[in-house]
Amino acid sequence: MIRLFLLIIFIFFLNLYSGLDEEKKLFELSYQSFVYTKDLENAYKLSKEMILKYPHDKEWYKRLFQISIWTNRIDEAFDLLEKIYFKFGKMNFMDDYIDTIKFKKPYVYESIMLDKVKEKDKNVFKKLLSYYMEIGFLEKADRIIDRYKYFLNDKESYYLISQFYLYQQDIEKSLYYYKKTDQKDRCSYFKKIANIYFAKKEFEKAKEVLLKNRNYCLKDEDYVYLLNDLLFLIQDYENMINNTQKSYENQIFRDIDAER
Repeated sequence: MIRLFLLIIFIFFLNLYSGLDEEKKLFELSYQSFVYTKDLENAYKLSKEMILKYPHDKEWYKRLFQISIWTNRIDEAFDLLEKIYFKFGKMNFMDDYIDTIKFKKPYVYESIMLDKVKEKDKNVFKKLLSYYMEIGFLEKADRIIDRYKYFLNDKESYYLISQFYLYQQDIEKSLYYYKKTDQKDRCSYFKKIANIYFAKKEFEKAKEVLLKNRNYCLKDEDYVYLLNDLLFLIQDYENMINNTQKSYENQIFRDIDAER
């Protein structure tokens, strides 16, 4: 029964590859036979030989990559994927391994994602921008924002861009994009802005930001205490007392604030 089934498989692939030269057809059938019988080591060896024999055949490279994954030759597989990319360009199977490519072959990952961004894929833009921010490629992040911002019109993209400019301490640009969002993480966002002003000793600007958004953040201890410390520093006791009273009503209280 098994022999009959293998014969049927053989005839099927023989017809499938009837347009190929006889030798190549034989190699194709041998590969399929090895895979079907789970003889992956021989499938691997054959695939390695075939990319030498047929160096311009994409399919043999793809087969060798897949067999390398199946036989746990992971580093070898992604070294090969890099060669495939630069030899043939992006192939569809690479999408299935994009997260691994990101860590194994970051340059290939960047190239693939940039090609997709050029196709105006917003989700890919957000992933690539996040990637640049994670690894500190801030100049590249700035360039893709400047180049592709014209096709972005969703709040998630605006939020990500606002975080990038906040990281760059460009408060004006950050606020411009943040106002276009749902203004999530509002208290955290304005604490960061206040701390930037604080570091620059622009205390009045820090005060203005924190007071303006105080009513949204009365239950945020860090926000309330940061505002109180700032008001004490600049000797704005009236606002400090008012802020302490409001925070006490929300069960946020420090002894030091009463002592002041």
